[in-house]
Amino acid sequence: MNTDALINIADVIYFLGHLFPAPGSLPNTLLCREAANVNDDAQLDIGDAIFQLETLFPSGGGMPPVIPPPNSCGIDPQNTLGCDSFPPCP
Repeated sequence: MNTDALINIADVIYFLGHLFPAPGSLPNTLLCREAANVNDDAQLDIGDAIFQLETLFPSGGGMPPVIPPPNSCGIDPQNTLGCDSFPPCP
């Protein structure tokens, strides 16, 4: 989400800054909205942040959600939100 090529808590924080900008601030810019749609429901909402957190920190209630592994590249066949810019695949 924050385009640093890592999947970690910084992505969730950046995304929350998009959904809930600080008073008087602009929302964080999402260069690739599709990448922020981690639960693949074609919406950008708090569910994406929760899904990402559950993936990073499983609650123990079962298998964690599945997200593409790091360094996986390619076009999402269900791309509905668009991607203006994203670093090229390695």
